[in-house]
Amino acid sequence: MRFWLSLILCTIAISTFLTFINEYQGANLEVVTVTPTSPTADTAQPEFVTDANAAVKREAYTFEISGPAAVVGQKAQYRFNFKNQGAGPLEIEFKSKSCGCAGLEIDGKPMTKAGDKVTIAPGAAGVIVFEWKPEADHYAEMKKTDAKFFRYGFEFLTNERRYTESLRFEIQSEIKATP
Repeated sequence: MRFWLSLILCTIAISTFLTFINEYQGANLEVVTVTPTSPTADTAQPEFVTDANAAVKREAYTFEISGPAAVVGQKAQYRFNFKNQGAGPLEIEFKSKSCGCAGLEIDGKPMTKAGDKVTIAPGAAGVIVFEWKPEADHYAEMKKTDAKFFRYGFEFLTNERRYTESLRFEIQSEIKATP
């Protein structure tokens, strides 16, 4: 049994070697040395810290936040605290939002259009304030589909390595017709 297993493995190894030689015959192969970079060297590594009473669920690049209930025509908001734990400055760029009735600011700077940016210094804390003003059609849509919440989405780009894709926040808010 051992003999046959060894014979099969040797046959596979020889076949692989011959395939390699056949494909790269006469090619000038170079060895490229890659120097690994430290994941924290001059790269911002934020740690998002939420309020103690907030219900925040994180899945990959998305933070799902159970926001406060809102009344049609009245503003509601949620404050999301974070910190830049990295050695370099953290750049946060606003990309998009799902509704015209929603807005946000990061560290007091309103993010009104795609491309708006803020920079958070290493070790500094920041806050994202999400704000929304539900419209009557949001309430009607919830009632029509029997949904419990309406979702407001916000999308950002960062220079932080763990978030190579866009970073998304989804605020789930119950909408009431009257207070």
